[in-house]
Amino acid sequence: MSEIPKAGGDNVDQFNQTEREDSHRVVRSLAEQFSYSSVEFRSESEGSALLLVGDREGAVIAHSGALISAAPGASFSGSVRVREDCTFVGCRFDGQVIIEDSSVTVLFIACVFRHNQGPMVVLASGARANFSGCRFGPRAFASGVVIENPGAAALANVSCCSNKTGLSMGTHTAFGLTT
Repeated sequence: MSEIPKAGGDNVDQFNQTEREDSHRVVRSLAEQFSYSSVEFRSESEGSALLLVGDREGAVIAHSGALISAAPGASFSGSVRVREDCTFVGCRFDGQVIIEDSSVTVLFIACVFRHNQGPMVVLASGARANFSGCRFGPRAFASGVVIENPGAAALANVSCCSNKTGLSMGTHTAFGLTT
């Protein structure tokens, strides 16, 4: 926080008060993000979050352009509902990821998917998901697909990922997929 020494005038007082309010708003925003078990973005000022060690029961991502990254040992144990374009980096999903809107594009980088009751990722018709360097599995369920994509294969792109479930990835376009 940069505070101007009082040299006189109301502009200096107003500037200093604005700086203090901005600093308090940032601190409150960070405290709110990390004191709850879920992560929810609602305003333009909350564009990214770092998930600290521990389980989050789930999340609703409703902030366009959100960047969610995770520290080692952080995970989502419940379902994650995605309603806007966003990027996940290094996140572990023990629950299902549901991309709810057909106009949404989601990027997953170096994420781990371990959901064990049905598809690990479910796309709304027309939604896009790009997976890069992700791991699916180990084997989580007896039948079905890893990615439920009712749209064209080009809407789910899987690049340099590992599928250890023993199941079909579902409708997708793959490059460098290992089993």
